[in-house]
Amino acid sequence: MLAWTSGAAPMLWFVSVSDKAVGGNAETRPAAEAGASTPASRPGADIVFFRAPAGFNSFPYSATKEGFLTSHPAKPERVHGITTMFHLARWLLRPQPPTVIAAEVARVKTAGGLPVLPELMGMRLVPKTSPPPRIDPPEPLDMVAEDVRWAFRPVGVEEALRHAPAEDIAVLPLGFDGFGELPRGGYAALAKPDSLAPVLRSIWSLLWMRGAVHIKDTTTPARNSEIWLLGNSGANISMSNCLTKNAASVDRFISCDATPAEATKTEAGNLVPAVIPAIKRATEVRKGLSKTLEVFMITTPNMWNSKAAYEHRKAQIKDSKASVSYLPADAEWDDYWKYPPTATSNPLLFEVLSNWDGHGLDKSHQFGTAHGRQFLFWHEWSVDGGHLELVPNPPPAPPTPRVRSWLEQILQM
Repeated sequence: MLAWTSGAAPMLWFVSVSDKAVGGNAETRPAAEAGASTPASRPGADIVFFRAPAGFNSFPYSATKEGFLTSHPAKPERVHGITTMFHLARWLLRPQPPTVIAAEVARVKTAGGLPVLPELMGMRLVPKTSPPPRIDPPEPLDMVAEDVRWAFRPVGVEEALRHAPAEDIAVLPLGFDGFGELPRGGYAALAKPDSLAPVLRSIWSLLWMRGAVHIKDTTTPARNSEIWLLGNSGANISMSNCLTKNAASVDRFISCDATPAEATKTEAGNLVPAVIPAIKRATEVRKGLSKTLEVFMITTPNMWNSKAAYEHRKAQIKDSKASVSYLPADAEWDDYWKYPPTATSNPLLFEVLSNWDGHGLDKSHQFGTAHGRQFLFWHEWSVDGGHLELVPNPPPAPPTPRVRSWLEQILQM
């Protein structure tokens, strides 16, 4: 979509477009279509994604020229699973149903379904061995200790946009963005005063000129849009900087597991030192303009270890004076985060871990038992989690499981 260096490392901008934005004013598709969303009660949204930089609590991809171009046909698992484009696929694509993955595993003869190809990215964690005679590892989350990529399931941005009620587009700057002493890339350009809205207007115009939106319109379509920011992990800090510099333009701020929540001896901290102050400042700016800032907070057991600790974080966030919604909603919090999960307490989590059902799931531990990075499973649940839906198929075929992601739910709110 765009190549932008801002005087530093390059950042490519990819865009995913909702069905509503493709059709635009000429849209005639019936609202009663299976799975169709309700009519929009808000303008379309330009949603800018801030992702954790490569190599730092993130999917292990190579944000370099080689990371974009390298391939190894003979051994795709050696290279493909760490490329930038695989990282993009993880964000855009929805998880494959188990039957599809089983067929693909048989076709490519890749044992175990290791998540090294987009075609093998599914909902479920897959053990190394299954009974009989035994399941290995005995603890489902210990799969993350075996290979950290098991923590990074598909996010399904395209699927969320397919169900969007408005002319929404997702903008994913993808490439290198430094941390610490490393040079900063594309996100740094968005930390300049009032820089975001002009870029997004330019993107919309370019999308129309290239036939990607309002495909039947014969004149340049107006874009009365909202601007949303979505950030996960350490990228919450870059997103907060962007919010501070563009407070008058940003309508929604979606924070996904902004951890570590507070500063430590080795880390600067995220939620308390960066996110909450930025929300508070932006809320004050927008109040002076008779506007509100809608904030969505998605937190996980990686941020808190008890209901009391969760309530403590909520009290800290409340100090921002912003309008805040929490996902999952408080009414379902106790059931949703019950561990071990059941098919009724949290159907999606139960589905993800279902290969261990009857083989120790009921006695498993929330963070596994092996020494590793199992916390990343919960950390990434803030972007690849949500709720499970069963999509009916013509008899006698069983229903197809589908993730109704956090993003899809926010699009409907």
